[in-house]
Amino acid sequence: EYVRWQNSCNTPEQIADEIYIESPFAHPGVVFRKRIVDLVGGYRDGPFPEDYELWLRLHRAGHAMAKLPEVLLDWREYPSRTSRVDNRYSREAFDQLRAEYLAQEPRLLKRRNLAIWGAGRKTRKRCKPLLRKDFKPVAWIDIDPKKIGNRLGGVPVVSPEWLEQAAPKPFVLVYVANHGARELIARDLHRYGFKRGNDYLMVG
Repeated sequence: EYVRWQNSCNTPEQIADEIYIESPFAHPGVVFRKRIVDLVGGYRDGPFPEDYELWLRLHRAGHAMAKLPEVLLDWREYPSRTSRVDNRYSREAFDQLRAEYLAQEPRLLKRRNLAIWGAGRKTRKRCKPLLRKDFKPVAWIDIDPKKIGNRLGGVPVVSPEWLEQAAPKPFVLVYVANHGARELIARDLHRYGFKRGNDYLMVG
């Protein structure tokens, strides 16, 4: 699924709009100008995936990134590779890193009325690092009728249809990561007049 998503994320616009899902590049296949990477501080050590952190920093600095329409890398997958066994590549490390950069994302900061799509326990756990940075949603969005109408931390759980009438229009972060769900959610958001990158972002 990761390789399928990577191979569909190619243009500068696609990469900018989907960079919070996962690392859009297989690290061995990346080529860049050393001067530009030096200007943003190079690779950093820390409790996070160092390559993904660099791509997020380049994105924040306004650099366009893209892929060539050619197969140039034979990528070997094996269970003991670092990204499978090192804590820097854990789910928690990725969630924390995304939160650091989402909290500085101009598209989100412009519209502080935030809605989060996904009200399940796993989703709430994954978005906690962002909420700890003084972000509070105006609504949780979910399709589960057992959740709709409840309140989580004082915030209502609403159905997707709520977005049609919401004023002002919230910025939506979609934290649902089930296979195939993002495509269905994107279809609904477009139907409600939300544009990817401008009005919502997918989060891995």
